[in-house]
Amino acid sequence: MHKILFATIVVVLISFGARADVVEFSFVDTNGDQRHTSAQGYINPSSDVGVLLSAGLDRRVRLTVRQQNGGVAYQRFRVYHRR
Repeated sequence: MHKILFATIVVVLISFGARADVVEFSFVDTNGDQRHTSAQGYINPSSDVGVLLSAGLDRRVRLTVRQQNGGVAYQRFRVYHRR
């Protein structure tokens, strides 16, 4: 009984630490080349930017794009439900 309770508590605590992650950006760069880059570093797009996200265990995703001055240029939040 204690083992089941302990395991349940551990699973609940771990799930709160799960976060979404940006996996990849896709865009056309300033040279006109289609690019698929990791989420590390800076990008220089000349077109719309596609973002591949990993939703984590709770399937809650918030994407915020910030301007250089720190203001919010775009924000989207969504909860994905299992079908």
